Formats: sequence, C-alpha cells, structure tokens
Amino acid sequence: MENREDNIPFERLEIISEEEETFRVISDEQLEHIYKLVDPDYYMYIEEFVPEDHPLSKLYQAFEHQVLYKDDENEDEDENSPTFTDRVYLTDIGSFPGYVSTKARGKLKDLHIDVENIKLEDYSTIGYYQDNIIDNSDDLFDNDNELINPMINRAELLSKLIEPLIGQLSDPDYYKDEIKEILYSSDISDHRFAKGIDVNPYTEKNMFELSLDSYCQILVEHNLEKLAAQLSKTTNHEQCLEILGKYHIDKRELLIEKERLSITDQKSKGLHSKKIKFLKEKYKQEQNLIDGIKDFYNISELLAKSIGSKLKKIAKSLKKQAAINKIVKFYLDGTPDEKLDADPGAVSGDCTEDKPIPFNITKELAYNIKVRISEQVHVGNIYLWQTNEAESGKKLWHLDAIQIPYYTNWKMFIENLFSSLTEQAKKKNINGISFNTKNELISNYDYIYTAVMAYANEHGAELGKIKTIELLGEENYNKESFSNFQTTGEVYIIPIQ
Repeated sequence: MENREDNIPFERLEIISEEEETFRVISDEQLEHIYKLVDPDYYMYIEEFVPEDHPLSKLYQAFEHQVLYKDDENEDEDENSPTFTDRVYLTDIGSFPGYVSTKARGKLKDLHIDVENIKLEDYSTIGYYQDNIIDNSDDLFDNDNELINPMINRAELLSKLIEPLIGQLSDPDYYKDEIKEILYSSDISDHRFAKGIDVNPYTEKNMFELSLDSYCQILVEHNLEKLAAQLSKTTNHEQCLEILGKYHIDKRELLIEKERLSITDQKSKGLHSKKIKFLKEKYKQEQNLIDGIKDFYNISELLAKSIGSKLKKIAKSLKKQAAINKIVKFYLDGTPDEKLDADPGAVSGDCTEDKPIPFNITKELAYNIKVRISEQVHVGNIYLWQTNEAESGKKLWHLDAIQIPYYTNWKMFIENLFSSLTEQAKKKNINGISFNTKNELISNYDYIYTAVMAYANEHGAELGKIKTIELLGEENYNKESFSNFQTTGEVYIIPIQ
C-alpha cells in the first residue's frame, strides 16, 4: 500500500470565484416571520408536520379511529393487560417524526435562539459564529461585538447561520440512525422516558412491532388482507418498504364497471356511474393508506424534504441578485490537520457530523481538503481519495463530496476547481478525476451539484466504475462511531490528457 503522507494531493491551491448576490435589508416583521418558521416544535407531531390531505395524515386518522379509539367497551380494561398497554402506548406513533428529528430539532432550537438574540440585538452569544463561520474581512462586528449596521448585515449573519444547516437537515441520511434507534430499541420504555416522554412501562413490543401490528389491522379493515399478510411476516421497516413499493391495488372491478357502463342502457348508466365513483374513492383511500405507511417508515425522506425546503426558502429570501462582481479567493488545503480532520461534517453541514469519516485514522489515500476564504475562515470541505478505474486500473482522484455551504458564482468556482485539480493531478501521474452520479451524493447543496453536472456535460464526462475502499474495514476503532465514503462505485470520470 502506498504511504498516505507521501501522497498528499497538494498543499495549497487558490481558486478564484466571484460574488453574484448581495443581502437584503431585513425588517423587524420579516425577522419575526423567520423566527416562527424555524420553531423546532413544528416537526414534533404528525398532525402538525404534514397537511390533512397528506397520505401520512390520512393513515394517522385511520389509526386513531380504528386502533386507538375503536372500542368504547375498552374503557374499563385492566391497565396492566398487554392489550391495554400496547394500545395506550401506540399514542407515541403520532410523535414519531419528533423522536426521529430529535437531533435536527436540537439544531433548529439553537438557530431559534440565535434568531431571537438577533431580534433583541444581543450578539454576545453568537461570537462563536464570528470566529468560525463569518469572514471577519466583511467587518460585520465592531470591537464591542455589535453589528455595525444591523438593518443591513443581519441578513448576512442569518445566511451564514442557516447555510450549514441546509446541508445537514435536507439529507435523509442525517435521520437514519435515529429511525433505527426509535423503531428497534430493546428497552423502548426507558428510551422514551430518557427523552422526557411519559410512557407505559408494561409493553414488551418495540415501536416497529407496535406500528406494524396497527397498520396491518388497518389494512385488513380496508380489505387489503393480502398486503397485510405479507407485511406481517417482515422483521424490519426496509422489508416493509420493499413490499409496499412493489404492491399494486387490484382495480379489475373498476375496469369491469367501466366496460358495463359503455354497453348498458340509459336506465342503468346511473347505477354504474355511482359504482365507478364509489370504487375510485375506495381505491384512493387504499392508496393513501399504502403511501402513508411508506411515508411513516421512510420518514427521513419526508423530514429532509420538509425541513430542507423551509430553510432553503428562508435562505433565498435573505439574498437578491446584484451585479457586484466582487472577486473572492478560496484556498484549498490538502495537508492533514488532526483538529480540522477530526469532524469535518460540523463545518461542511452534512450527515457525518459526530460520526466522521476517519481521516485521522485511515491508512488509505483519503484526504479531507479544507476550503477557506481569505486563508483564515474555514467554510467547507471536499472529501477526496485516490482510487483506480475498475477495468483499466488507471489512477483517479475521486471527489466523494463537495460540501461548501457558501454562496458564490459556482459555475466559475467549479470550472476553476477542476482546472486547478487537473494541473495538480498531472504532477502526481493521476489519469482522471471522478465524482458520483447522483446529485445528492455529489453535494448536499443544490447550487454545487447543479454546477458540477453542468461542468460534466460541457467537458465530456464519461460514465465509469471505480474500485471502492472500505475505510471501516480497518481494526482498532469502533465502526459505529465513524462514516464511510458514500460512493456506489458508479461515477462520472473526466479524463486527464
């Protein structure tokens, strides 16, 4: 194996870009509106999290009526009986989004507090961001840690607080560990109690078993016995999602009624029309239940989309297009740094925060490329590793993620990035630069993956496969504490001539 220290891609690269946008003046009313939008409690309960006509809401409505409150005679049931404790405990299902988004809502709570302090013009508690995120050359603060012009610059401050969160909270992977923890906790009652939730201590089933029993019961009530039978045999939510994804409602009865309507006499048309209307409504209800169960077990996608879109909308409202053409210099640092490489996701705004890629431990040719502005402010990272094309064996630099939560002219940045990397790659006898094929695997930020794909189309990127590496295959550390690279092995490759 080649020595990692001897194969550092480069020490320092300068990438030129330019600013294309400026910040709006944010009124007190707009700031109050933003304060309400980032309230973390919005994502606690199903009925508040999605609108009434959403499949997940429809499922929960059916769940309430048919499982929780179905039998009035159960009012005097023994409180220690398994049936009673399971049924009472099922009220936790309505809070499932809240449990899954505990970590995300913690981030939103911090943002909520920061927005409140901006409202109060108290910036002393936001000093951390001045040192770690905000470019001091922008002169946002005076010597007393006060904004020089709050009406103008507080939009910029908000933007720099929100951008890293967009990358993290709009990534479904950010929520997946909590989903597994909530669904399969072996001591679910203690787990809930630790989160401050009142629970019944007698139930022996975990959340997956309880929810699946309930949803199968609902499906049977709606004449979907075959689907319920299939789901009842599953042992985890991934199996449920696979079955639900392949299931199609049998609509032969509707087709028969439509055929009868086309050939029947005028007198009977009304009856067939009513039957067709009834069947359409029945199938719609069944599909809502199926889609609702899918959404429940795939809640990470729903949370990422909902929270991410809200934060993106806020971030967009803070900026306006302006032909300022201010030159910005980014500096890429490829040298290992024990402190900055320990948890890059905290700056990058991605799901590896607190569960980092083990750059400080691995012996593979994997590097965290630090991205700075003005050589001081660390604004993001690029995860790079040296690998080989699967068939030819040619050496490649693979960019597994470009995570830089910062607004700039990304078309210009990406063009200059690949140009500079190409020059450095030639010095190391590297034959090409690769990156992932899926947008969300290129970057958590849409403005970055859009620019990368545009560059790929313009420069003849070729589909290919690379040899993947298993960073977590190494010994002497806890695999559960680290993340691996995300590539599937299918990549776009830009050859170096």
